[in-house]
Amino acid sequence: GRHVLECVWALDQDTWTENNRRNDTLRVRFPWGRVRLNEFFPRPNNDQAEFVELVALRSTPLEEWSLMDSRHRPVLFGRGELSAGELLVLTGDSVLLSAVPDPSKVVILGDAFPALNNSGDQIYLMDLTGSIIDSLAYGVGWSLPDEHSLEKQALGFPSMDPHSWRPCQAEAGHTAGRPNSVLLAQREGQIVPPVTWQPQFPAAGETVRCTTRITNQGLETIMGTVSLEIDEEEVAESEAVTLLRLDTIPVELTFTAPREGPVPFTVTLGIAGDEIPGNNVWRDTLWSPESWEAAVLNEFLAVPDSGVGEFVEVVLRKAIAPGSWLLSDGSTEGQAIGFGGKPGDLILLAEDSSWLSLDFPATILVAPWPSLNNSGDKIQLLDPTGRIIDSLTYREDWPLTPGRSLEKFNPTYPSADPRSWGVAVGEAGMTPGAPNSVYTDTLKEPGKITCFPDPFSPDGDGIDDLLRIQYSLPFRQAALTITLYDASGRKVAAPVSRMLVGRKGIVTWDGTRSDGSRARIGLYLLQVVAEDRQSSRHWEKVQTVVLAGKLGQ
Repeated sequence: GRHVLECVWALDQDTWTENNRRNDTLRVRFPWGRVRLNEFFPRPNNDQAEFVELVALRSTPLEEWSLMDSRHRPVLFGRGELSAGELLVLTGDSVLLSAVPDPSKVVILGDAFPALNNSGDQIYLMDLTGSIIDSLAYGVGWSLPDEHSLEKQALGFPSMDPHSWRPCQAEAGHTAGRPNSVLLAQREGQIVPPVTWQPQFPAAGETVRCTTRITNQGLETIMGTVSLEIDEEEVAESEAVTLLRLDTIPVELTFTAPREGPVPFTVTLGIAGDEIPGNNVWRDTLWSPESWEAAVLNEFLAVPDSGVGEFVEVVLRKAIAPGSWLLSDGSTEGQAIGFGGKPGDLILLAEDSSWLSLDFPATILVAPWPSLNNSGDKIQLLDPTGRIIDSLTYREDWPLTPGRSLEKFNPTYPSADPRSWGVAVGEAGMTPGAPNSVYTDTLKEPGKITCFPDPFSPDGDGIDDLLRIQYSLPFRQAALTITLYDASGRKVAAPVSRMLVGRKGIVTWDGTRSDGSRARIGLYLLQVVAEDRQSSRHWEKVQTVVLAGKLGQ
């Protein structure tokens, strides 16, 4: 700073002391960074003004301090004391006075203000000795948006580093005389989107591995844990982790899928004293496949007459949370249909708006509609995970009648069995959204499939190595085909194909895929199709089986 020195020569018996005293001024430079550049505005619009904002790290007198650009012509802005943390704005235009909360913290330099070039320039802050206390040189590699100042993200960041600065986020385009809008928090942990999990569609009871990345975007080293909650209950928590500034690390949590359908969950990063906790939480929903026949096909119109369009009616066998299901004819990926409801609810999936005139609230238009062929086609209902929940394949031998729907005698009967269906009776020829006209509580035994052991473990230890598929068919003699699909619907194996069999018997599967490799551990869909030798009628049954590892381990 500035110090006044007084030198006195004391001499005994000096008779003329007027020339024994001399005063002078000593100027001592301030340390580098005592006062720092904090914000600058090189590209304002006509209603804004260029400025440079300073901030003091410690209380500092600013007498005889100056500002200079690349032209190296210092401009004095002599000023009194600037307290620690206090801001001072230097500008050439008085328009800035109305934009700051305290006009006394603005120094108007007029035409002497060192104009800041749009594309690049240098800014030097010098103390009373002419020593440079802080400086920067902006240009290539710097973000220089129009109508927005550049603000320093933290007081201690070096001014020469372009990464220390970010464009102002305030609506006015600057924060002259105010705290910077881009200031980093001291303690700021974040969850880095997205949170992922495997398997993507876990079965209820299956282990799920959830992976999230966390990062430290604050100035201090932080420590914390990551937890996962389902239904407001914590089901997993990580060990405590430590992150230095800008560290990013993955964290894996393991839990068990609790149920079928949608499972909302919350991942939380717990950091004591986190200043921005809003980005410490991630909410998402995983889906577990619904059980087979959770929703079933109950009525369909494949051969409409004039005036109405095709439709498929679905009945819910259990409570289903709203979600994006799929309706497919087997030749496409399926068309999205969003529904949910309670057991017994009827959902009408319709081809066109003619069905909206019905006094039936649960009507869903499906576009594009998977057209149902008159002579035969497939209808598949898939849950939001893409798993087939119910299906049928109708053929020419089914009782298809123009202008009349096929109704199921009872929703519990297998959709793939033609004996489960009858032609709608009554004048309307169909009952969409209402109880089926052919409903009955009884039906001749449609056949049965029993699989054991389930789960089975083909690991060669001689225990439960084979899956035994015991069948009881509704025909005296039939061509039997058994096919297994994985959870994604891909064909895995076919133990028998159109094998001539009697009414009862057993077929085994040793867990080998069609290509000879071992099938993976998991849930499989077992499809049994039998064709009557006499009538060519088809009977179909689908159920799930589990291939496990060595049991007991």
